[in-house]
Amino acid sequence: MNKCGIYKIVNIKTSKFYIGSSDNIDKRWKRHISELKKRKHHSVYLQRSFNKHGKTNFMLQIIELCNKKELLNIEQKYLDDLKPWNNSVGYNVSKHASGGDLLSYHPDKKDIRQRINETHTKTINDMTKKEKQLKWGKFKNDNSNWKNGKTYFTCPKCKRKIRTNKTLKTCIKCRDYNGNKNPFYGKAHSEKTKQELRSKMSGKKPTNSLRVFIDGKIFLSCSDASKYVGCSVATITNRIRNEKFPTYKFA
Repeated sequence: MNKCGIYKIVNIKTSKFYIGSSDNIDKRWKRHISELKKRKHHSVYLQRSFNKHGKTNFMLQIIELCNKKELLNIEQKYLDDLKPWNNSVGYNVSKHASGGDLLSYHPDKKDIRQRINETHTKTINDMTKKEKQLKWGKFKNDNSNWKNGKTYFTCPKCKRKIRTNKTLKTCIKCRDYNGNKNPFYGKAHSEKTKQELRSKMSGKKPTNSLRVFIDGKIFLSCSDASKYVGCSVATITNRIRNEKFPTYKFA
């Protein structure tokens, strides 16, 4: 008669143990031994101990017989109480009766993750463009960028491919805003708006300004440096590029 329940695989020398469950314990025990002999057991801790101590130093103990429906719940209680996933106590790799995560507590998890990443990268690199499109591509309505079949056209000025109405002729960056084509054409800011803009920008440096190093001093911009030295901004930049002025450089 098949024995259904929770079992231990115990190392007689070290008293360390592995906890498992099965609806046919005898058959499961034979499978453990077969995998251990082939050096293919999922628990690296049990495998290493088996390699070191040999089969004669391991024995099977049946902890509790139970109904098949209760197997995982009862096994989980033993795992929580006896903690065989702690390597100083036992050989289990996972904290859960259902197995699942066999990597988080694996001693070689860093090497395993690296091998997985390398394999995954190689697989992607070996794929053709068409294979990648078939695997990950989204077509028509599944693609958020698809707009009812409108196709790309090339901007005649910058040669960028854009998806927009062909009647616009150019992309937004190359569009002509001169004269009456500019939406602000013929308009002007009020004095109040100008004053608000002045107050907002007062004391602020342009986002693209570079710090300048001159004779041991650092200036926030070429403009500040030009005021200190008493020359134009163009002169400052020319001196930075000229080897005759080694003390002039961008900081």
